[in-house]
Amino acid sequence: MNQKSNKPNTMLFRPAWKIERELRLSTIPLDRRTHESNWYTSDTVFPTGDDLVALFWHSSVPGSGAPEIPYLEMVQAMGNKGYNVSKAEILLHEGLAMAESCRIAHGGKPSPDLRALTAELLHEIHYAPRDLSNPYWRYEHPQEWNEVREAMPAATVSETGRPPLPGDLEARIHAGWLGQLAGGAFGTAIEGYHSEQLHKVYGRIDEYITEPETTNDDVVYELAFLDALEKHGRNLTSCDIALEWIRQIPDIVRHCARVDTPDSLWMVCRMDSIAQLGRWHIPSRIRLLAQPLLELDRSSDAWHGMWPCEPCLAHGSCSPRLSRWRSIARRKWSLW
Repeated sequence: MNQKSNKPNTMLFRPAWKIERELRLSTIPLDRRTHESNWYTSDTVFPTGDDLVALFWHSSVPGSGAPEIPYLEMVQAMGNKGYNVSKAEILLHEGLAMAESCRIAHGGKPSPDLRALTAELLHEIHYAPRDLSNPYWRYEHPQEWNEVREAMPAATVSETGRPPLPGDLEARIHAGWLGQLAGGAFGTAIEGYHSEQLHKVYGRIDEYITEPETTNDDVVYELAFLDALEKHGRNLTSCDIALEWIRQIPDIVRHCARVDTPDSLWMVCRMDSIAQLGRWHIPSRIRLLAQPLLELDRSSDAWHGMWPCEPCLAHGSCSPRLSRWRSIARRKWSLW
């Protein structure tokens, strides 16, 4: 009696990045001139259980309707970070086939086998070993502020040794904000598609595809931050920022209203400004994303917006808070 082999067909096997690229190259864009965007609102009921598993095997970008597969993106992301995801990629191929047979893209429910495979997949992603041959590990990855500062020679230059700020600095900052708003509003309607496919639907693109929308994570959180800064000045706290997000951004409400996590409001108030929680649409219990989320506090532009051209002052205003919140958050994540 022949046994079924669990090994993937090497003729059909493709790494995660290649599956993602093929998806981008082949997808015909949803015509946003005749279709509305689908952003979350405060009334949106975020899925749980099998519905959440299904969403992560097939979903779409809310602004453009482009398809995305979060589980595929997780595997690709870890591969990009220099981890060996070969075991995860084998499970990914099996999961994509199961998702297709379950008709997940057409509203079907995950089978028990797909549910179990998903758990295995997340395990392999989380425990993927380092691939020391990957170029990623040839670069330095400073973790603490002193290490970051030593890697920035300009940070040690004295105030008198720095070139003077341009006289039109305010105009440049204003132009930068306008560019960010325009780019976000323009791009949110077409992101996730390849240019060749876009031309098939829209022809030459030299203006907005739809009425400009600023409901996207490239501008809406930053604008709310500016309002909080205007109200509280440079002494504003992360809680001030988070509460402003809650006032202005309906989607963030689901992070602080979950009955299964009594500390959700605490998490929003303590983590949003340092980790861009609004961009974090993956459930908190997937521990894979906890560390990358915490690492974002080092690249957040919020504090640097308060101290333009002064990275050391920007760090000095937030460092004590971040050190404390990082340690608390790590303890909390270890329990999830």
